[in-house]
Amino acid sequence: MEIYGVEEKRGTNYMAYTLIDQGLFYEPGYKVARTQYKKGFITCNYLNFNGYVRIVFNIEEKKTLSSVIKSISPNAFATIILNIIDFILDIKGYGFINIESVDFQPENIYVDMFKLKPYFIYLPIKMQSTVDSYQAMENYFRESMIYLIKVNDNLQGKIGDGLIRELSNQFNSIEQIRENISNLLGLDSIEEDNAYKVEEQDKTEKEHITMSEKLRKMKIERKRRNKSSQEIVGTTVLVEYFNPQIRILSVNPKYKVELLVDKKEYVIGHKKELVDGYIDNSSVSRTHCKIVNKWNKNYLVDLNSANGTWINGKKIKSNIEIEIRPGDKIKLSNCEFVVTAIHKTGGNDNG
Repeated sequence: MEIYGVEEKRGTNYMAYTLIDQGLFYEPGYKVARTQYKKGFITCNYLNFNGYVRIVFNIEEKKTLSSVIKSISPNAFATIILNIIDFILDIKGYGFINIESVDFQPENIYVDMFKLKPYFIYLPIKMQSTVDSYQAMENYFRESMIYLIKVNDNLQGKIGDGLIRELSNQFNSIEQIRENISNLLGLDSIEEDNAYKVEEQDKTEKEHITMSEKLRKMKIERKRRNKSSQEIVGTTVLVEYFNPQIRILSVNPKYKVELLVDKKEYVIGHKKELVDGYIDNSSVSRTHCKIVNKWNKNYLVDLNSANGTWINGKKIKSNIEIEIRPGDKIKLSNCEFVVTAIHKTGGNDNG
């Protein structure tokens, strides 16, 4: 995605975009990208990097469409195309999405091969979408899918020819193309295909994961969190080793929570997949607040939480950095905590 004023960096498990022009940052779009993973947006984080805004997307354990294309059957590829069209139709209804900021390049479309579900990078920057913008995006989508079919032998044949025929027909709307491809795959109607997809999604999203799979994911997550190696792109260090200075401890002994602030930007909240510090309390917002380390000091920032954040009994305003020190009392909604220091040897110091 080439956008003036934006620098792109790719690592083994991240895509990072630095906004040289900080006026480009679009906060409403960022909130969408942060919270709409199920819709197909790859989760991202906002960083303050050397004075610039940097948006980092987590692509760990994700495969790009380009990298898996040679192992996909024509039927599976047709299903992926249907799911991409569903995504396009969905985002047309979003009021906060600028279509030019969604990356539809096959090398930057990521695919869950189990569900055949695509995921997209949406860069939250200020751009004005028009009817022409959507048409240009749809044309690019059609052309890129046709190209992939033509250059990959495994996608050619009856299904591949039918896909090219449908995608090439400029007189059909994208909705009509979706219905025709559904029929090409033998589905009786667009409604039947949607019902099938909802049923399959329900099966995978319910508690039908085996214990061994849960343990495997826990080990992967633990390994990722414990990793302190540096990832370097050119001469830029994206992730620095960070020596924790503070931890957050719950005041109520019956409700034991201990959060080790082990990142320069540490998000706390109630939605496990969106935060670094999880609090099992529904009155705490999904992404309630964050702790930011700057110049060897720690600051607490409320992230527009529903039920508020307090420091030493005083409610703080959202999106304002307030310094916190060991001994300070923090209240997130109805949960109370105390800030404690960490010696380099790992011990506590409450003073």
